[in-house]
Amino acid sequence: MNIDEMCRRAGFRKLPITLDDFNRIRNLPFQDNVKHNDPFDRILISQALENDLTIVTTDGNIPSYNVKTIW
Repeated sequence: MNIDEMCRRAGFRKLPITLDDFNRIRNLPFQDNVKHNDPFDRILISQALENDLTIVTTDGNIPSYNVKTIW
């Protein structure tokens, strides 16, 4: 069984990156206290904010963007 099949069976869905996500990224501040301001993290944050999702992470920088997180 491949990863796509496992994710589908677990109830996950693919979330494409949209123009709305990119527009939101442009408005995300760069945090002075964040060491990396990682572009991939910013995409995840944007998608979570745009779609009212929660990010599962141990990265302590992600909550600086007022996005819902758990871990």
